[in-house]
Amino acid sequence: MAGRIVSTFKAIVVEKADGGTKAALTQFDEANLMDGDVTVRVEYSTVNYKDGLAITGKAPVVRRFPMIAGIDGAGTVEASSHPDFKPGDKVVTSGGLCGVVMSAKDETLILRLPPDNIKLEVVRSSVVTLTTNEEEKPKS
Repeated sequence: MAGRIVSTFKAIVVEKADGGTKAALTQFDEANLMDGDVTVRVEYSTVNYKDGLAITGKAPVVRRFPMIAGIDGAGTVEASSHPDFKPGDKVVTSGGLCGVVMSAKDETLILRLPPDNIKLEVVRSSVVTLTTNEEEKPKS
């Protein structure tokens, strides 16, 4: 993050506590984020079932602490070292996944997930939004 101004943002943060976890709405310092391929300025986010499990500590779903709740979101890529994403791209995640729809059935979708082109079958109702690139839109 060299040359970048570090800022804080409001987040529901889940942390380890004696005998379980604790969650609180707090100002989170961007400097404490994990390193990653893509930085997204999240414009919209929701708290889903898995977030609820993490916040209440009812199930062991948190892999690393602290965890920021809100894995479903939409926003704009600010920085990326990944070849599939560039600054300015609009992205949507659902359950933390972002991929290309390869096929659709009545109740399920098959997604291809970068960078290793892993194929994943998901329940269709779990997909919040589908988007297309301008070049891929069908001609009317």
